[in-house]
Amino acid sequence: MEIIKITSINVLNEIVGLQKEIWGFSDRECLPSHILLASSKTGGLILGCYDEDQLLGFSQTIPALNDNLHANHYLHALGVKPNSRSGNIGFLIMKAHRALSIQQGIGTIKWTFDPLESINANLYIKKLGANIEDYVPNYYGDNLNGINEGISTDRFLVDWDLHHPNTVQRIDGVSSNYSQENIGEDFVIVSVYSGDSFTLGTNTKFAIEIPVDFQTLKEMHFAKAVEIRMNSRKVFMALIKAQKRIVDFALIYRDGQRRAYYLTD
Repeated sequence: MEIIKITSINVLNEIVGLQKEIWGFSDRECLPSHILLASSKTGGLILGCYDEDQLLGFSQTIPALNDNLHANHYLHALGVKPNSRSGNIGFLIMKAHRALSIQQGIGTIKWTFDPLESINANLYIKKLGANIEDYVPNYYGDNLNGINEGISTDRFLVDWDLHHPNTVQRIDGVSSNYSQENIGEDFVIVSVYSGDSFTLGTNTKFAIEIPVDFQTLKEMHFAKAVEIRMNSRKVFMALIKAQKRIVDFALIYRDGQRRAYYLTD
């Protein structure tokens, strides 16, 4: 596989179609090729992952400023074809993105993601070591199609310090390994499947359980998916308010089933 920087309008046109395949977007929701081209010509980066001549995934950042007017990148899109998601492609793209951003003098990349998407959380938190800054309910509003159709678009706001020691370790493949035993022993487990309240102790570490496959759950049990969205909103907003940091993510087998957990300090 090869990660390359994309500037060709022909490939950018291909990326428009790829957005529909990956996320089920309508025409109006896809980033058009002329906007992608403008981004690539004004300090942003568009990267593609190729297996020979087949485009398997892409990412797009745009140049941005933080509140102190320091330059950073905003990751607007990172997507991999559905039948290619077991190949660590997202990680390889982001690793390349980090290296190229540093060459540009960029030290931070920011983005958002759905807190209930375990594959994204595993990449962003566990493999990349990104930091969750905030939780925003219904970030993109209503009336969206594809994977966002019919449910509130709640999002984590993420900050990725490209030079942080944790980032360097994760990029080099150094990460924590969790098992059923130490999740149960070292953390208080809170499940978003129920709306039960929990006590935020200062010295208590929490394991917040989310669905392993939220999209399938939504397709099969839509009402339950909406309930889980509301339950998770309460949990994550309570953590943010209490300044409890999410420091890791774990996909493990527990009680004979695959489970997904956000882990706090």
